[in-house]
Amino acid sequence: MFTRLIIALSATLCASVAYAQSVPSNTVTLSGPTGADCPEIVAGQINMPDIIEQAGGAEKLYELSQAQLAEYDRWFGEMEAVRGQGVREAEIEALIAQGRTAQEVELQISEAALCYMAQ
Repeated sequence: MFTRLIIALSATLCASVAYAQSVPSNTVTLSGPTGADCPEIVAGQINMPDIIEQAGGAEKLYELSQAQLAEYDRWFGEMEAVRGQGVREAEIEALIAQGRTAQEVELQISEAALCYMAQ
């Protein structure tokens, strides 16, 4: 079961963790000097216009992001079920911490996509 969870996490976190590794997860750069515009850069390096284009539009990106957030919730539930059983506890804790960081980045992407949808 633990191996299956690690494989699921790897597939789930692959992109988000790469974006978030060296940047605080609460970093958002706004495009305008007043902050009234939607963020162009999320988590210090995710270019929103680029990923919106790659996803096929802000609405599609939002849908994908929401699905990813739901997957994080499901995965965290599975990880909580194996937590505290003494088996590879440190590894489980590290995976959960990485997952939380990636989840925060995904939440920022989702919120930014909503902003672009409103424009």
